[in-house]
Amino acid sequence: MGWSSTGARAQSPAPDMAVGFVESALDRVIIPDYERFADAAEGFATTAAGGCADIETLRAGFHDAMDAWQAVQAVRFGPVEREERHFRIQFWPDKRNLTARHLGQFIQDADESALAPETLAAYSIAVQGFPALERLLFEDAEALTAGNAEADFRCRLVAAIARNIANIAAAIVAEWPEDRRLMTAPGPDNSAYRDGSEALRAIHGVMSGGLDAVVMLKLEPVLGDGPEGVRARLAENWRSARSLRNIALNLRAAERLFRADGAADYSFDGFLRASELGRLADRIGGGLGDAADRAHDIGPDFETAFAAEGGYTGVLLLRDQVGGARGAVSRDLAAALGLTLGFNALDGD
Repeated sequence: MGWSSTGARAQSPAPDMAVGFVESALDRVIIPDYERFADAAEGFATTAAGGCADIETLRAGFHDAMDAWQAVQAVRFGPVEREERHFRIQFWPDKRNLTARHLGQFIQDADESALAPETLAAYSIAVQGFPALERLLFEDAEALTAGNAEADFRCRLVAAIARNIANIAAAIVAEWPEDRRLMTAPGPDNSAYRDGSEALRAIHGVMSGGLDAVVMLKLEPVLGDGPEGVRARLAENWRSARSLRNIALNLRAAERLFRADGAADYSFDGFLRASELGRLADRIGGGLGDAADRAHDIGPDFETAFAAEGGYTGVLLLRDQVGGARGAVSRDLAAALGLTLGFNALDGD
């Protein structure tokens, strides 16, 4: 594998090894997942362009695209950070209910010119992505088939938003080769990544930041102060009944990144095992896998989970499982890799 360990404490990977980790993560997990997202988004846009007669087919396209998005949702560097793309794809949490307000005004104005790709792309981010689509397809679906002028406009808006997401996804994929070059060729002349540890920190941050989001944004606000105080409608995608499905996908993506999708060399899992830290590797990889299984089994959404006997306890256990993996990743894995903890994108949210 290219490194050795003389004891139970890991040695920080050498610079060339850090680059190897980055290459493995990008080439085996992150970039392929973005390509899958772009394909799913394009498929959904094509379906939406065909009209709204078949709502269930539209909803299936939404779910396919959202599944693919959840696999890369935790990535906060590279092409997705430019032009507010992450928030344009999914403006959430929406603490001020901006999506409802801006979407309502958009529909009331019924400005056909606003549906043009370049115009919509410059409009409020609250109506450019998945949250607006979710409202149109799941909360207000009857208005799509009312057979009047507003229904026609709403249907064209669905198609326009789906196309906007597909265009953003395609732009991200097109820009990844240059970002990959920067991340895998660190040095004093590279303004983005001066050394391998900076690029490695970004990859580690996908795991740690993603798990932070699952606990802090997707689980704890919903759990409230107890079984009588649950707030299922604070959950991500509660309208489309897929909140726990999202979490399962997030955890699977983190597990795949930890293992570099089964790479023999240059995976976090392999590094820990070669450093005689197999128990930590098991705690992280096994913890993520077990938590993903639990989220899948008690899902697909919180209302279903809480309605079942012992459902609240099951979600609490899920939070604790994710929390355990989160601590192991953010502290123990970071220490093994010689990384200092940096700014958390969720701080101050």
